[in-house]
Amino acid sequence: MSGVLLHFAKLYYAGMAANGPLAEFELHEVEENLDRAIALRPRERGVDLAGLNEAFKESQLAALAAVIEGEDWNAFGPAYREAIAICNGCHEQTGRPFIVVTVPTAPPVSNQQWRTS
Repeated sequence: MSGVLLHFAKLYYAGMAANGPLAEFELHEVEENLDRAIALRPRERGVDLAGLNEAFKESQLAALAAVIEGEDWNAFGPAYREAIAICNGCHEQTGRPFIVVTVPTAPPVSNQQWRTS
């Protein structure tokens, strides 16, 4: 799941910089990393993670994709925070309420340009 967290943070900075191509790429990476994690563990503590993942992709991640595609950068922050809320809800459902995702306060890498040139 650390790959999801890294790409999710990079998605934030790409979106806040209105860098559509990078935001789209990072969103795809989030989806791929989630799919890989779910393939390894489709159920956790009685919770259908595969089903939750599909619902997440069809709702919050689809909403983020629509914001990116439509370049509605004012809507990016709220859509991102809603996705975080769903992530944290999943952590609670699987008995891990101590895993709390937040909006990043610093870029996850220092050697990447967020804005397009």
